[in-house]
Amino acid sequence: MKKIIPFIFLFIVTACSSENILHIKLPETYGLQIDNQIQSEGQQLGTITDVKLFDKGQSILVSAKLNTAVEIPIDSKFEVVPIDVLGSKMIEVTYSNQSEFYHSNDTVVGFYIDPFENLMDSLLLNTVNQLIETTIILDSLEAEYYLDSIFKNHTSIVIPTH
Repeated sequence: MKKIIPFIFLFIVTACSSENILHIKLPETYGLQIDNQIQSEGQQLGTITDVKLFDKGQSILVSAKLNTAVEIPIDSKFEVVPIDVLGSKMIEVTYSNQSEFYHSNDTVVGFYIDPFENLMDSLLLNTVNQLIETTIILDSLEAEYYLDSIFKNHTSIVIPTH
């Protein structure tokens, strides 16, 4: 029995001391930094511990230490999101419905949707649409004024016959 106790103690210490690390592969950093948070629906899941080049400089690998009891289902979504107007970011995890979970040192793919990417296109499209609507209204008002002035100046309309 005395020989078994050290093995049980070693097993418990090893199991409890292992860190729950998850790696997120991204095309670029998007402003992520060490100590930024990883959350899901407002609940803190962990903290970013490392940001480094990956795939011979073709992408970024973000490493995060997850809280001990955190289990993230496979196929969950990892999105870089802004958290303030100064440009600070975090990773928001949207859980999938899978019953299997990522393990420590697994690598997942994250993404970022730039909120300003389509803003200029949207603003330009809205401006063009407003100009078109204004032009149509002005054209119809001008046509109405023109027709009105024709009818006011002529009491009768003569239709030429051949």
